Amino acid sequence: MKKLPRNPMHPEKESDAEVEIWQPTWKCFCCHDSGIVVSHLAATVIEGFNSNRDKLPRCQNPGCKSGSHWDSDNITHCVDYRLTSGICLQLDAAEREAWRETLLMQRQH
Repeated sequence: MKKLPRNPMHPEKESDAEVEIWQPTWKCFCCHDSGIVVSHLAATVIEGFNSNRDKLPRCQNPGCKSGSHWDSDNITHCVDYRLTSGICLQLDAAEREAWRETLLMQRQH
C-alpha cells in the first residue's frame, strides 16, 4: 500500500522547519501607520525628544494617510508639524533598513 507523508501536529517545531520571522504589515515605516512618528525615530531628529512631555511629531511622509485624524482642531495643539516630508522619507528609509538588517540577523541565527 502507498504510504502518505507525515502530517505533524506542529510543523514549525520539526527539526527541518524554517523558522518564520514576524514581519511588519504597516505601509509607512516612519509612523508604523499611526500617523505619529515612532519615538526612537523622532529622537534622531528632535534634540532631547521626550515622548511623554513633547508634542506628538506628525508623520508627513508623502503617501501616508494614517495621520489625518491628528489634524482635528481639537488636538492640533498637541501635534508637532515641524517634520517635513523629506525628513519623514529619510526616517522611513532608515527604519526599513533597520528591519532588513534585523531579518538578516534572525535568519543567520
